Amino acid sequence: MPPRRRFGRKPLRRPGPASGRGRPTRPHGFGRPINPRMQRELRRAIHLMHTGAHLNAAQIFTSLAQRAQDRAILGPASMLFIQSGLAYLYGAQGESGVEQAYNGLKLLAAEQHLEALQREGGRFVTALEEQGLTEEATELRAWLSGQLGDHTHASKAEHKYQVPEQCPYCGASMSLEQLSGLNARAAECHYCGSVVRSTQMD
Repeated sequence: MPPRRRFGRKPLRRPGPASGRGRPTRPHGFGRPINPRMQRELRRAIHLMHTGAHLNAAQIFTSLAQRAQDRAILGPASMLFIQSGLAYLYGAQGESGVEQAYNGLKLLAAEQHLEALQREGGRFVTALEEQGLTEEATELRAWLSGQLGDHTHASKAEHKYQVPEQCPYCGASMSLEQLSGLNARAAECHYCGSVVRSTQMD
């Protein structure tokens, strides 16, 4: 007796940016995004940061970073380690903060993401100085200089598209950067790795 055929809706494929609808697809060569369950955990960690529960947020960021690294999702993993470092830093645990930040920065250096390394490293140096950890800030600045060499961040051309202020998938604010490979019609979230559509500017 032949097996019974199951009827039902076929899953809908999400169209890419050329269709003008749905969630845009990622060009080949970009890292994968974290899964929806991890995105929900990331939303919670971001909320805890906003409410001042920095150490609780740090634990979630660290767990997410380690799981992302284990799955070879290295783009989000590096940023999550750095965010974990900031959370520990704001929670008055500077040693743990520096350790986690270096985990993320070393991933960026290993993958030769020098613009992100310069941007995020500089951001963490500033955070260290604001917390009065000037010795650690000096050491990190020297390490960054050695990693970056003669690299300087080039200014990007103006785009005709505007990215959202908040990632709709993980809730991170000001975390989206336009992807030139998609003709600036989409942006990637630094934290969860999702690609979202940009809106055309007037």
